Amino acid sequence: MRIAVYDTLHHETLSALLGIFETQELHVFTSHEFYELLHKKHPAVQWHTGDVQTMFSLPLLIRKKNRQYHFDLVIFNTVHKHHLLYAYAAKGRSKLIITLHEASMLQPAMESKGMKAFARLAGQRLLNKMASAFFVLSSEVKKYIADHALTRKPVWVIPGGIMEESVSPTLEGDLVVTIPGTIDPARRNYREILLLVPLLPSTGRRIAIVLLGGAKHQQEMKSIAEEASHLNPGVDIHLFDTDFISQAIFDQWLRSSHFIYLPLRPSVVKKNSVERYGITKISGGFFDAVRFAKPILLPAAIPVAREFMGQTFSYSSIQELAAIINQAASDPDYLQELHRLSSVNATAFTASHVAEEILPSIEKLIANPPA
Repeated sequence: MRIAVYDTLHHETLSALLGIFETQELHVFTSHEFYELLHKKHPAVQWHTGDVQTMFSLPLLIRKKNRQYHFDLVIFNTVHKHHLLYAYAAKGRSKLIITLHEASMLQPAMESKGMKAFARLAGQRLLNKMASAFFVLSSEVKKYIADHALTRKPVWVIPGGIMEESVSPTLEGDLVVTIPGTIDPARRNYREILLLVPLLPSTGRRIAIVLLGGAKHQQEMKSIAEEASHLNPGVDIHLFDTDFISQAIFDQWLRSSHFIYLPLRPSVVKKNSVERYGITKISGGFFDAVRFAKPILLPAAIPVAREFMGQTFSYSSIQELAAIINQAASDPDYLQELHRLSSVNATAFTASHVAEEILPSIEKLIANPPA
């Protein structure tokens, strides 16, 4: 199959797609930044880069190359603006698959008044109509779409990241508990940290809680870190004072983490919808954990998709959360067992395993003539 993939926002999911379809002829349309980040990892791919600041650059490049190569399949992994242009770019006999990062993408609505908002809505609706199928990032989102009959087209689950390596936990030094992702108090309850810290040990193995995200809401985070430092001398809170964390540093912290901690809020209110974590969308933090086979700490109020159950440890109270961390800090066998379970679960997210699951359906889709 000759496949074109477009994305300039989610490089982990883009990399996962390239791994899943690595046995096919792949053409990737992306930014210069993503090319530098991924091309050594995927050397067989044909890369086509454009200026993301120029609205016509990548859509016209996709259109031009599609006429040249006659792609069997075009995958739009993330289209966040200029939807009408990308609909034009995908026009032709190629099958189109769009990744739904949240279920509400199937029910787009006007975000504001004016021609720009109207064009955006028209483009979103046109792309959904043009799509032959959709990807989603969890089985629970797929179930929600089916239960609410949001589309009659095929919906397939792909991972937002694939397992890269299983890193054994260090048994000495700090026990590292990491909250990955952009600092966003609307999506994550960081003040939960202040309830957790007093319940952690003040002696013995030190606990490091790492807020692994750029320096948004910096004053609020500094206030939480300062308050936490007075609550327990055995716990350190690590913040980053830069707007951007390089992928190398981000991955280094993930590798050294013992837990991925996701204090998610159950619902996130957007302009025209309410997204519910675990139901209509999934946090990228799950795939940060999958990439390095780390155990996930998650509030029990957030539903867990079956594919993550083997490495997700839910807590219904702060006391339960503290108990998991405290036992891991004092009992090496317990910590190693959690990592063993997580590693077993994460093997389902290897590129070869996902390819085996999904490629026959993709081949059947391409073989069917256009309706």
